[in-house]
Amino acid sequence: MYMPFDRIRSLAIVGLLLAMVGLCPTGGFAQETVTSTNIGNYIQNAKTAEDHEAIAAYYEAEATKARKAAESYHNQYDCYVKETTERQLKGERFGETAAKRYCRNLTRLYNQIARESEDLAKLHHKIADAMKSGAPASAGS
Repeated sequence: MYMPFDRIRSLAIVGLLLAMVGLCPTGGFAQETVTSTNIGNYIQNAKTAEDHEAIAAYYEAEATKARKAAESYHNQYDCYVKETTERQLKGERFGETAAKRYCRNLTRLYNQIARESEDLAKLHHKIADAMKSGAPASAGS
């Protein structure tokens, strides 16, 4: 099933927002692992450098997953390109344009998610470092 890139991106953004905002359990998280279901709770209640390091680790793991997904879709795209070339050499038509576009768009989307997750991880590392040193953390740099 083909879905336009804007629809896929919108669904991904909505999913991330739901994970980060309201659908999170409440309560303490001293020894709790940060997951997509409790990340909003962690962010809302982070008070220590360790809390921010745990959040940063979560975003680093999310970035790694997104990079792997991007690589997978890039590999699929390469397969479609190869298949097209082989069929064209045989004089056959191969209607894979939508599949190539789908894979290319998902590669871009997952690379963007990875970059943004890495940026969030850096932010939380910076906040944790500032908390450890006693200096205020600046979100802008």
